[in-house]
Amino acid sequence: MITLFGGLGANFGAADPAIIAAGISVTLNVTFMGLAIAIPSLIGWSFYSKRVEILTAELETSLGEFIQLLYRGKKKTD
Repeated sequence: MITLFGGLGANFGAADPAIIAAGISVTLNVTFMGLAIAIPSLIGWSFYSKRVEILTAELETSLGEFIQLLYRGKKKTD
């Protein structure tokens, strides 16, 4: 879009509709390609982010139980 409108300014306002249409077409194609990459990437990130969150919660629970067992075992020997 920057190149398209920059070229229009160089022609002192003489705008050819074919050039504008070609510029808009290129811009829409680039936008489509960006979305085609971004949407699956976001889905993948969301999936793995949620998985890491679940694993973190499971690890935190397991470690809490482990620490409680250690603390109880230490009290019995004292």
